[in-house]
Amino acid sequence: MSDLDPYMIRAHVPDFADIAEQYAQDSEHVRDIHDCELDIAYGEGEREELDVFWPQGHSSGLPIHIFVHGGYWRANAKDDYSFVANTIVESGAIAIIIDYDLMPDTRMEVLIDQVRNAAKWVRQNGEKLGGDTSQVTASGHSAGAHLASYLQLQGVDEVDEPDTGVSRLLLLSGIYDLQPIRNSFLQEEISLTEEEATSWSPITCDASADINIELAVGALETAPFHNDMKQFAKTISGAGGQVSSATLAEEDHMTIVRSLGESGTECSQLLMKCIHEEY
Repeated sequence: MSDLDPYMIRAHVPDFADIAEQYAQDSEHVRDIHDCELDIAYGEGEREELDVFWPQGHSSGLPIHIFVHGGYWRANAKDDYSFVANTIVESGAIAIIIDYDLMPDTRMEVLIDQVRNAAKWVRQNGEKLGGDTSQVTASGHSAGAHLASYLQLQGVDEVDEPDTGVSRLLLLSGIYDLQPIRNSFLQEEISLTEEEATSWSPITCDASADINIELAVGALETAPFHNDMKQFAKTISGAGGQVSSATLAEEDHMTIVRSLGESGTECSQLLMKCIHEEY
């Protein structure tokens, strides 16, 4: 196992295909049982869409939570992750599952802008959805955790801080140092440039004291995900931001996000804390 690329998740999770199929089945079920509106445009691009899920008997003034899916920036779609909305709406919040373009056809800076634009759309339209735009939080998994981090982070070459209205983040199994990606199997698939790796690695970002992030990784994940969490936490704390870290027992890179959509798991409890902690 030590000779395998630590970023090649299929090689490290024996049940990869079965879990991915479960994502799809559970997502279809969640779309069937919950009140939702799908494929709402937040921009003009083909994949600049989001899905909204409401709690049963929803009213107004509800917390809003945004989820950003993973896929190493080059795969997957929001439809694969509707299951995450299950725990969000059961807790009484509005769930927003967003999509974005994929690499290599679209570059990293655009993906980050799209995720930010989706959050800004939520802030502009949240009240119409029945939400409270002063209570917007977000989470992301894997590459989605990387992208979601820039809802609060400022890139090293950016002049202004992002103004997304997202007050707290829960980031699962994130990739916060992009340099090693250029030496992984992914390089042939996404053609990550040196400039992108330098500009958009959260461990070297411009952090601020306003940041509030919960980081989590599965105990069974490969070394880079553990190392990145530790280094990113140091970046945030060094800037005076609020950060906490958790290593979740018996979770791997695939099961950790599955647990996000399952009530009563340690991961879903972190999600509830992110959504409902006192403002």
